[in-house]
Amino acid sequence: MDKTVIDFLLDSAATNAERVLAERRWFILSPEAWDEFEAVLDAPATETPKLGALLSEPTVFDSQA
Repeated sequence: MDKTVIDFLLDSAATNAERVLAERRWFILSPEAWDEFEAVLDAPATETPKLGALLSEPTVFDSQA
């Protein structure tokens, strides 16, 4: 096994969290949490250098067949 115990635990926790959240149909937020959620959605996206580099690369849709 190439994973450390910490990596294994983090992967296991993330996998379980994804499963639990996928089973939920309703997500209920307090009014304060909803306002914070909306503010994050409404805020302009921030471009990081890595994202800019990724988006500047050609995609499979750009290739000429």
